[in-house]
Amino acid sequence: TIIESTTPVTVSSSPSPESCTDLHLVVGDGDLSFSSMLSASCEEPLHLVASVWEDEETHRIVYRDSTENKETIRLNGQSVFFGIDATQLSSHFPGHLFDRITFNFPHWKGKANNRANRELLDNFLASASKVLSPGGEIHIVLCDGQGGMEALHSRDWKLSWKAVAYAADHGLLLHQIDHFEVKYNKSSHRGVDRPFLVRGTPFRYVFGFPNGKPVAEKLQIAFRHELRLIMDAERLALCPHTKEELCKGDSVEAILRQVTSNFPGIRAEAPIKDFVTTKHEQLSLLVFLVVYRGDSMPITRDLAEELRAAVEAATKETLSLDIAKPGRMVSTAFPYSMMQSLIDERLEDLASS
Repeated sequence: TIIESTTPVTVSSSPSPESCTDLHLVVGDGDLSFSSMLSASCEEPLHLVASVWEDEETHRIVYRDSTENKETIRLNGQSVFFGIDATQLSSHFPGHLFDRITFNFPHWKGKANNRANRELLDNFLASASKVLSPGGEIHIVLCDGQGGMEALHSRDWKLSWKAVAYAADHGLLLHQIDHFEVKYNKSSHRGVDRPFLVRGTPFRYVFGFPNGKPVAEKLQIAFRHELRLIMDAERLALCPHTKEELCKGDSVEAILRQVTSNFPGIRAEAPIKDFVTTKHEQLSLLVFLVVYRGDSMPITRDLAEELRAAVEAATKETLSLDIAKPGRMVSTAFPYSMMQSLIDERLEDLASS
């Protein structure tokens, strides 16, 4: 039921439900050694579709084990495709949905080219999301530090490929991270047949569509902004809460719960607050650090901006207080597990100011 070819092609018939209920696609598989290893353990109803970017003739010339690995995969009853662009999967496999799509150690040619590698990840995730079954999984194996979710500080996250933020842009949620042991030939270092260096412990990122269940906090991404309430006497006289009650933060937390009730799967909180006086305008401000995170739904910057605007509007309406510098954009995405280090940084800034 899987039509094989040696050139960029489409699959022309659907897998039979009786013979194939799990369809797994491997993309960018170097010399095909990973798929060759997997094919030995594939049993019905699972069918493996191995693929590489090069055409078959180029692949045979570049990789000394190309022919052997290709034949092993086919002898084990599985499929091999050449000339498959991992960023254009729907054009290669129209009408097909895969239960698992694997891309081990994606990397663009060039050394330490974060911009190009982020673009590759973004384009691959966009492509894979279009051919992923509703309950399917996308597996991406990355070297230590590349994915970013293990980052403990802002600088580590900024140097990473920010895989989870790009996944969210395509409706995908990170469901799991685990260690990955490389048991196959690490070929294709910058497009040639020699092993690449695996830095530290590789991690396998498992993405999928939201299923209504919350994911662990360490797998969530978040956005933040500052909500600055102007505490002038005239406006405070109209506020239903006293200055002391406002400083406790309960009223703002209630507003966050009210707003996020209209956004299922998203949570919001105000972990720290501070009372400051601006130097130039001499305004007394009650400042809340507001954080939005994707609990069981992907959160994007556009969604975080929508939440920020809704919170500012609800705050002004509910508390009758003006907001200093409303409309300032939320931060870029960051791992929610970094929240404590960001709070510590903020508290240090406040202590030194």
